[in-house]
Amino acid sequence: MKFRCAGLCDVMDGGLGPGLGIFFQGCSIRCEGCQNPDLQPHHGGYDANTDTIIRLLERFDYYRTVVFLGGEPTEQEAAVLDVAARTSLPCILFTGKLYNALSSSLKQRMYMVIDGPYIDSMKTGGFPASSNQNIYIEGVKK
Repeated sequence: MKFRCAGLCDVMDGGLGPGLGIFFQGCSIRCEGCQNPDLQPHHGGYDANTDTIIRLLERFDYYRTVVFLGGEPTEQEAAVLDVAARTSLPCILFTGKLYNALSSSLKQRMYMVIDGPYIDSMKTGGFPASSNQNIYIEGVKK
């Protein structure tokens, strides 16, 4: 399945060990003070394929998680769900949307969700990035 990708990189989000970070291109939320404003335009990035992501995860046993970032990954939900359904690794989603607004399919596939728009005046300097954001682990708010 094709999707618009801004890049892949190794990440250490979620405290579960090294993860494959998949940065999705495009975001309609456009939080003021966004740390990735270059990922907001939907026409940026490059065409990628979820099959390539799965092959990468199968090839390297280094990864302990798959982390969906952006841009806004939920704007390409079908690709997120395709990768999440085809890996046995825990999946972590960073989204500017609120947890209750996410589809049940998406919530069921994620081990951890960090939700809420980034608000610059509520910047924490840590994790999560702004104090209005919530962390859900296996559907439970922490």
